[in-house]
Amino acid sequence: MIVRPATQADLERFAALVSELEHHYGSDIDPDLVRQRLSEGLARYRDLVVLVAEDGDALLGHATMSPLYPAGRANPAFFVKDVFVSRHARGRGVGEALLRACASEAIARGAPRMDLSVDADNEGAIRLYRRLGAVEPEKRYLRWDGESLEKLAGAPDND
Repeated sequence: MIVRPATQADLERFAALVSELEHHYGSDIDPDLVRQRLSEGLARYRDLVVLVAEDGDALLGHATMSPLYPAGRANPAFFVKDVFVSRHARGRGVGEALLRACASEAIARGAPRMDLSVDADNEGAIRLYRRLGAVEPEKRYLRWDGESLEKLAGAPDND
């Protein structure tokens, strides 16, 4: 198995992984739309790090991370958005290999810190992250989406 940056040539296989990820979280998405959005994202977001774990012709998993700047002491940090391993490749060290590659990439880009979030009920991932040295800062992860994001972007409430 090797871990390397994803390229446009990986688009079909990468799209299949992202579709599997979406399905894992209970959402089905049109494969053509996944390919289109991934192609645009790989071309548009130059600071985006997309790594794939490959064994022969198979992509086993992927990790994506983006810079947070400025972070502590005006340094960059990286936020790992996804670490996903195909259900057929779990238990083979793929997730660990992807995280180690993310850490190496973050350090190479001058970041002294890497953050991620994990679903509170994803015990397997939490065990892996802790085993690899992750610590839990006393912070809360918050989100705006859908209607709440629209409302925030719109006119302020005067009630």
